[in-house]
Amino acid sequence: MIFFLFYLLYQLNYNNNLSDRITSIERKKNLPIEIKIKKMHDNAILPTLGTINSACFDLFAIEEVEILPNKTVVIPHGFAIEIKNRNDLHFAIYSRSGISIRLGLSVQYVGIIDNDYRGEMKSIIHNFSDQIQYITPGERITQIGLQRFITDVNFEVVNNLNPTTRGTGGFGSTGK
Repeated sequence: MIFFLFYLLYQLNYNNNLSDRITSIERKKNLPIEIKIKKMHDNAILPTLGTINSACFDLFAIEEVEILPNKTVVIPHGFAIEIKNRNDLHFAIYSRSGISIRLGLSVQYVGIIDNDYRGEMKSIIHNFSDQIQYITPGERITQIGLQRFITDVNFEVVNNLNPTTRGTGGFGSTGK
C-alpha cells in the first residue's frame, strides 16, 4: 500500500513537471522575437519571408548597382535593426539561391550582424560571372536568418589536444 502511494505521488509529480515543461516550451515557441527597425532611406523595404516556411527573410536593394565581373560591391538595404531584449541572438546574411544560379552573384562570405551593431544593414556581393550584372531597386538580393550564439566560453591554452581519427587533415581531407 505504501509503495502504491509513493508510486502515485511520483506519477502526479512527474506529470505535473512534464505539463509545466510542455507549457513552458509551447510558451517560448509562440512568443515572437521583437525586432526594432529604423528606416534610414525612403525606399527601404522591410525584410520579408518568401513563404510561411522560409528559413530566412529576404533583403532588398534600395538603389541600382552595377557589379563588374569578378568584382565585389557593398549593397545597402536602407535600415538598421535592434533585437529587443535578446543578447543571445544575431543575424547572418546569406546568398539567395535564385540570384546565385541565374546571375552568378553571391554573398562574398556569410555576413554576421552583431547584436550590438546599430548601423545600416548592408550585403557584400561578389559577381562570379564574366558579365556585368545589374541590381535594381526593390530586387531581393540576399537573405537574413536569426541565429543564437554562445559567448560564455573559456579558452584554455594547452600543450596537446586529444587525438582524433581526422587529426590535422583539413581542406577536403575527408573526401568529396
